[in-house]
Amino acid sequence: MSGNLVALSEIAEVKLGRQRSPKNHNGDQMRPYVRAANVGWNGLKLDDVKTMNFTDAEMRIYRLLPGDILLGEASGSAAEVGKPAIWAGQIENCGFQNTLIRVRPRGADSRYLLHYFAHCAASGLFARRSRGVGIFHLGRKALAEWPIPIPPIEEQRRIAAVLDAADALRAKRREALAKLDTLTQAIFIDMFGDPVANPKGWPVVRIGEALASATYGTSKKAGRAGEFAVLRMGNLTGDGRLDLTDLKYIDLEGRELDNHLAHSGDVLFNRTNSAELVGKTAVYRGSEPIAYAGYLVRLRPGDRLDAEYLGAFMNLRTTKQTLRAMCKSIVGMANINAKEVQTIEMPLPPVDLQRSFASARERSAVRRRSMESQAAQFDTLFAALQQRAFRGEL
Repeated sequence: MSGNLVALSEIAEVKLGRQRSPKNHNGDQMRPYVRAANVGWNGLKLDDVKTMNFTDAEMRIYRLLPGDILLGEASGSAAEVGKPAIWAGQIENCGFQNTLIRVRPRGADSRYLLHYFAHCAASGLFARRSRGVGIFHLGRKALAEWPIPIPPIEEQRRIAAVLDAADALRAKRREALAKLDTLTQAIFIDMFGDPVANPKGWPVVRIGEALASATYGTSKKAGRAGEFAVLRMGNLTGDGRLDLTDLKYIDLEGRELDNHLAHSGDVLFNRTNSAELVGKTAVYRGSEPIAYAGYLVRLRPGDRLDAEYLGAFMNLRTTKQTLRAMCKSIVGMANINAKEVQTIEMPLPPVDLQRSFASARERSAVRRRSMESQAAQFDTLFAALQQRAFRGEL
């Protein structure tokens, strides 16, 4: 390791955030606070910051200051526990919840500690030493006792600067991928026009009129064994793709094979989720049939409708707005039933033109796969650089 190992509490204040309780939901001193949901792998996500009542005395304890580091105290995912981000004073008089642990350095470099915590989180060190069943808890006490390699302050700053520069290259790759995510929608608008204004005068139909079928998924419980992999709502990303890295399995028979299997060219729609995520849609392009769970609806296009056109239309910002306006709330979850989805009006260009769009989308997807491969290589190299830095070999 680089430098002497010391307990984190020797070089920083380690503090668990304020508990949110019903008595603090309202008051005359409502102030913003950040929670675990605001901490991302690429920094803080502050587009949805909530408030609760903090007295002046409580704010002296829980106020965030520039240079503070926030770590996720607990997560249902081992890969997320201990995920860190640095506070730069983005919001005045902001506190933090007890889903986060605040580390306030004393004589140590904040960015050096940020990189070290990110290394511990991404490599699974935090998860392996966490406690709990189902929910992984890092714990304030365990973090306060965590051994930290501490070289001289100038060396900390040099290491942080090297890792900052390497991480900036990774960020540029992520930005390029994000731009590709918007390319499909740009191609769609260029070829077909804004579907709301419909400037090209395409015939307008209800989605259901162009479908061969719309079918709910299976309610069977999936596990680690079974004949068919099964898609769940978490497998649909918010950008129109399927993430097949975490699949469970299920057995189906008889009529279930027709009703609950998706084939290449079927469109999967997430009918129940949080208000921000409900309506996620993706086209299944696999060569083998795959099952799909009850929170999903299989939309099977008819002869006049191409799957890629439908998938892109469903993921347009304007369509998302329409979907969310249809939502009904059930115990905190937003819900849209299959019949309502089929009533949405959609321009229907000639199917040959729709297929031309599908070809353009595939060319974009090929570019994306190449860039994702390069990004994965960047991530591997960055992880190796982190290991060298904290072994004192940088």
